[in-house]
Amino acid sequence: MGFGFCGGLFGIIPLLLICFIIYAFANRLNGNNTSCNHYGKEEDALEILKQRFARGEITEEEYKKKKDELLK
Repeated sequence: MGFGFCGGLFGIIPLLLICFIIYAFANRLNGNNTSCNHYGKEEDALEILKQRFARGEITEEEYKKKKDELLK
C-alpha cells in the first residue's frame, strides 16, 4: 500500500517547513545573518580582530601582531 502522490506530498511539505524553520532559527542564534551588518554599522578591521581574539579564534600573540600591523 503506497501513499500515492498526494499522501507523499502532504507528508513532505510539513517536514520541509519544519526543517526550514529550524535552519532559520539556528542561523539567527549563531549570528549568521548576512542581510544586515550589525545594525547597519560597518565594522573596521580592528573591531573584527578584537572579536576574533575574544572568541578564541586567534592567540594573543597573533592578536598583538595583527593589531600592530593594522595600526601602522
